[in-house]
Amino acid sequence: MNEEERIWGDLTLRQIEEIIQRCYRYSGFVYEGFPDLYVQQFFITKSVDTDGYPFEIDITVYKRGPSGNFGAESPWRVGIHYESVQGDDFDFIERHARSTTTAYKMGRPGTPEEVKFKLKRCNYPLASSKLSEEAYRELLALNDHYKRADEATSSLGAWVDSGFNMGVYCRGCSTRRQLDQAALEQLRGIGHSLESLKNRLVCHSCGKKNAFTYPTR
Repeated sequence: MNEEERIWGDLTLRQIEEIIQRCYRYSGFVYEGFPDLYVQQFFITKSVDTDGYPFEIDITVYKRGPSGNFGAESPWRVGIHYESVQGDDFDFIERHARSTTTAYKMGRPGTPEEVKFKLKRCNYPLASSKLSEEAYRELLALNDHYKRADEATSSLGAWVDSGFNMGVYCRGCSTRRQLDQAALEQLRGIGHSLESLKNRLVCHSCGKKNAFTYPTR
């Protein structure tokens, strides 16, 4: 698939990937209050298949169904698909262990190894349909939504000026804390940059430096 070819409206494969990845970076934090309740209409999942070769990764944005759930009843879904590759043409590296579980027995996972992944394709509702138009419009709206989050958190000064607090999430043990506007203003006042602040964040629960920061009310 040509990465520069417009495949869905005005979007190329790489542009769709950028939107999906931006949505995924903020998934799990949408209920913290940034910027409003609009994003609660959507659900983002990542699945990894390490059974056989190539390894596969799928990231999908779902529109929630009438009952508030996602799945078979979802009005639409848009996703991107990566496959493991060899050589120098790849997009990113993740560590994964090969699955040895079968339909008949539970196996022990293999030794984690660094795996190279390359974007292969995306999935979206059939073009020229009302559902496709709705998905296209709402996915672009989600992208604009999270672009504002990126802008509001691009520096410590931007974070203070945005009026949002800083949520801090430990990727190691899932502990959450929050730095309010007064704390952020004080940190900016003594000369901290966003990068230096992130480098100093240590989880009080597990003692590791493994923080993800995000805007919150």
